[in-house]
Amino acid sequence: MLDLKPLPLILCFAAALALSLLNFLTIAAVLPDLIRSWSLNKTQAGWLVGVYFAGYMSAILFVASLTDRVDPRRIYLIGAAIGGLSSLALALFANGFWLTMVLRFMGGVAFTGVYMPGLRALTDSLPPAQRNRGIVYYSSCFALGSGFSIFAAGRIAAVLDWRWAFVVAAAGSFAAMALVAVVLRPRAPAGSSLAQSAAKPPARSQWASYKQVWRNRRAVGYIVAMYGVGWEVFAFRSWIVTYLTERQGLEAGQTFWLSPPDVAFASAIIGIPASVWIGEWAARINRERLLIATALVSLVLDISLAAAVSLPYGVLFLLCFAFSLTSFGRSAATTAGMMHAAQDEVRGATMAAHSFMAFLSGISSPLIFGLMLDVSALATGRVSWTVGFSSLAIGSAISIAGYLLARSAKPLDQS
Repeated sequence: MLDLKPLPLILCFAAALALSLLNFLTIAAVLPDLIRSWSLNKTQAGWLVGVYFAGYMSAILFVASLTDRVDPRRIYLIGAAIGGLSSLALALFANGFWLTMVLRFMGGVAFTGVYMPGLRALTDSLPPAQRNRGIVYYSSCFALGSGFSIFAAGRIAAVLDWRWAFVVAAAGSFAAMALVAVVLRPRAPAGSSLAQSAAKPPARSQWASYKQVWRNRRAVGYIVAMYGVGWEVFAFRSWIVTYLTERQGLEAGQTFWLSPPDVAFASAIIGIPASVWIGEWAARINRERLLIATALVSLVLDISLAAAVSLPYGVLFLLCFAFSLTSFGRSAATTAGMMHAAQDEVRGATMAAHSFMAFLSGISSPLIFGLMLDVSALATGRVSWTVGFSSLAIGSAISIAGYLLARSAKPLDQS
């Protein structure tokens, strides 16, 4: 095991998260190929994206709260291994809608052992003064990994085949597992003095833990807000490649210097500095006020994106960048707000509820987006894309409601 200082440890965990996320939105990058090869409608395509989040949700309430009792390192290594195997199986055996659904579901279940257990292991290993920075950098790296999964899959599929994109994603999960195994020490046994000084005794049962979380209105506000953040981010990233592919097909005479996966990746990357900047400033000033203002700007951009589907391609390109700044830009500060509001003895359960709601949006928003495309006349028409993009505003409104709830919480609700 390596004995790393806080900053190198944070960077190692951020790198491991980015590697494990190579399987996250790979499906979105190859969705046009799958729609064409397997004759899928837009609702089925939305399910192929959303079922990953369904798998995540099916296990997260149990797995993340399990970190209150079980070494997160052990959970992480098992989750990364299963994630790599599910991605490899998809590359080798997927031949249609239903088998792909099953394997994507398994990948989502596996990711429950990586994302929040990784955050828990990292924060438990950092001194208190470094924890906010660790949360911000780790959470911000979600954009790098999820955005790069689209970029890498698009490039690989263009040169080789979409199956090779999932082979690379599997390698990323196995690399993340190896990195964490090297840099993270096992947690001390539960009876040791070190373990007793590190945390309060956990709640007696998971049900009791979640009841305690529900009474913490400040934490609940951030959990609700995270659902709204996830709604915007996952719907946008799940469908932007398909939309831009169709848009470029309608403008075949023009030259586009960025492919649709490149645009998706670039817009994701631009969200990272925004997430870090907002996360750092939220720790210094009024967190809820800053996040409410950012969500209001995001709401305006949601409406602008819906209205811009017939405008020049360059305008749409700039709006995608601006939208990523305000949508994903709220992610790290929202997660840090939840972590600061969480009570120590149910921190794992609070993280589980937070992550459950974020990934619930990953099921609902891509699916609702796809349904709105299918029911609004021609699914390839620009009017239907206006209807689809208008659904992004739901996420901004939910986020604002959550921040207002957190802001109005009584001081006794804070940890």
